Amino acid sequence: MTRGDTAGEARQTYIAILRRMRAEARLAQALDLTDLARELLELGIAIRHPEYSPSEVCHAAVRVSLGKALFSQAYPGLPQLLP
Repeated sequence: MTRGDTAGEARQTYIAILRRMRAEARLAQALDLTDLARELLELGIAIRHPEYSPSEVCHAAVRVSLGKALFSQAYPGLPQLLP
C-alpha cells in the first residue's frame, strides 16, 4: 500500500529498516507510535473542547477508539462526549 504523503523511496527505506529490526524492537516502536497517536487524539479533543476535564478528554478519546455503539455498551453511565 502506497501512502500519498510518503515518497516511494522513503517508504522503501523505512520498510528495509523495519525488516532489519528485531521483533521486540518493532513491537516497541509500534507501541510508541500507538501512544503518540493516542496523545495527539487527546490533545486535539482538549483543544476543541477546553471545557472538558482531563477525564472527559480521556472518555471522548475512548469513544473515538471504540466507536459510539460499543462505547455505549461498555460505558452505559457515561455521556456521549463529542471528540
